[in-house]
Amino acid sequence: TYGIDYFCTQVGANGDMLTATREAAQNGYDIVCVQYDAEILAMIEEEAKDYPETLFYLFSARAGSDAGNQDNIVAGFFRSCEAAYMGGLVAGSMSKTGVAAFIGGQESVNLYDWMVGYVQGVERGGSKPVYSWINGENPWSDPAKAKELSRSLKNNYDADMFWGCAGQSGDGVFQAVIELREAEPDKMFWA
Repeated sequence: TYGIDYFCTQVGANGDMLTATREAAQNGYDIVCVQYDAEILAMIEEEAKDYPETLFYLFSARAGSDAGNQDNIVAGFFRSCEAAYMGGLVAGSMSKTGVAAFIGGQESVNLYDWMVGYVQGVERGGSKPVYSWINGENPWSDPAKAKELSRSLKNNYDADMFWGCAGQSGDGVFQAVIELREAEPDKMFWA
């Protein structure tokens, strides 16, 4: 959509992280993004020496000591609302119906921070935000409820972009989008 080729991988142990980071650099990616921790930084510093043309971006790291001492390692620390704003901006600008949905796990100060950022990003992207909360006894592990809410936001507001900020419940958002794509192949839905 934005002229960017990317590859995303999720790994377990730090040794796997180093392997994935090295493979990304070897495959010629200009920027390699890695979740920061002190052990990872030590590994990345070695890789950065071998790939001086690659920019290694450590997210959730603060500038200064978290980024090491090499010019091709940078740190990026963000607040929840800022990350959510960027997601909302993409969703709002990509929506074909002009409606992007947020499905939150449980109403709380922390989740409001994510929701407000997302809502502002959606609006900035030119779309209308809608949202709903799972709440209940298992807000973080109720994919059936998240799926139901996603379908409801599609049916009642014509949402075509969905963000599940709800732990394992978010699996229901993905399932709803898969089913919506199958039911309406002429339209595009994203989670």
